[in-house]
Amino acid sequence: MHLLPDILMIGLCTYLTGGTDYVDMHLFAKERGSALGDMLSLPNGAPSDDTFRRVFKRIKPEELEHCLTSCGKSILDDLSEKRLVIDGKKQHGTSPTSRGNKAL
Repeated sequence: MHLLPDILMIGLCTYLTGGTDYVDMHLFAKERGSALGDMLSLPNGAPSDDTFRRVFKRIKPEELEHCLTSCGKSILDDLSEKRLVIDGKKQHGTSPTSRGNKAL
């Protein structure tokens, strides 16, 4: 048995990283699932491509769209006043005002 939130999160992450089908979802879960340990449970390992197919065939697209829209808006509202470091410069103490930084 697999958890629905795990399957949906893997599906979304697969899509965002350029995946195109259920096999890609299975491979994403298998190869990167442990890296997302704080977001995924995966109590029975990576779901098979058949599992992804069965689940996504039963989900009504308009319901999934509604969930993603409402949850996405909530997440964006929470993040709207926070700074996100995405390039690693700030993480490594590099800034435009510091001297001798070769990373810039």
